[in-house]
Amino acid sequence: MWGISICPPSAFGLTTGTIVQFESSKVKVDWSSINEKYKGWSVRDGLIIQFANIPLWLLIGIYFEAVAPKEYGKSLKPWFLCLPSFWCSRKPQKQQEKKRDRSIIYNVDNVDES
Repeated sequence: MWGISICPPSAFGLTTGTIVQFESSKVKVDWSSINEKYKGWSVRDGLIIQFANIPLWLLIGIYFEAVAPKEYGKSLKPWFLCLPSFWCSRKPQKQQEKKRDRSIIYNVDNVDES
């Protein structure tokens, strides 16, 4: 049951079915009966899976957002998570290089101070 419950609608359906069966047999569903199982599934199992599905599907969505072709911008390669360039950033520039780059961009040497 845990394998099929990776799909959120299946987990919701299993949990709802368990609640319906408990309520129809006059077993009140509350914190004291949350661990009672019906056909191998409890309300606690459903809650755990639903909360575990949130970060799982969020990460899958972020991945596909980065990989899917876009009208504007650049899509990443599907294997971008395996590339060292994704995990290791470039070394920071030294302070002197930054000053030199700024002076070239803004042409600081030729500016009048009057």
